[in-house]
Amino acid sequence: MFDNKMATQLKFAINKGVESTLKIISGNQLKLTKKELPLSLNLFVESSGKNWEEYIFQNMPYDAVIPIFSKYRNDVILNKLLVLDELSKKVKN
Repeated sequence: MFDNKMATQLKFAINKGVESTLKIISGNQLKLTKKELPLSLNLFVESSGKNWEEYIFQNMPYDAVIPIFSKYRNDVILNKLLVLDELSKKVKN
């Protein structure tokens, strides 16, 4: 089973990635907002009484988390592409 410690590490890594991306965006004055970035955590679940880790991964076998990891990996790639696209537009102008 996927445990909360690993889920907490994943949550930390995702948040760190989002923060790093936002620093690049603001530092280069790019026309992107946090809402436009595909990589994010759906923290709305925490209002239901469970934390993100429990809601997403509670009693989850390892094989079942592979699609979740794939989604986050793809979101990281999309974040990078969006930032690179905006940077290239800035260089062209």
